[in-house]
Amino acid sequence: MDAAPEFAFHHVGISVPDLEAAAQWWEQMFGFKVVKRFRIEPADADVVVLAKGDLNVELFQANGATPLADDRRIPIVDRTAQSAKMTRNGHGPPKNSNFGVRRLSS
Repeated sequence: MDAAPEFAFHHVGISVPDLEAAAQWWEQMFGFKVVKRFRIEPADADVVVLAKGDLNVELFQANGATPLADDRRIPIVDRTAQSAKMTRNGHGPPKNSNFGVRRLSS
């Protein structure tokens, strides 16, 4: 049997109710930069692609989409507060976790 091919994560797509606010949040919270904007006419959606290093986040706002409840769609700008909110709702990371993110030594 041949060896499995190598894979790399390229991007994730996220539907948002307010494209500009979401793009700004990703820029402020995680340091991503907008690299592309485009429109998908058949879906009546606008798209912003943000990048940081080799990771891309594609945010899209589909006009006419039903928004989530406020407590699920309004971003919290403080990561500690976000962790507390997730934990209260039963979705938090283990204690003493940084959401699984760790710095690589240089």
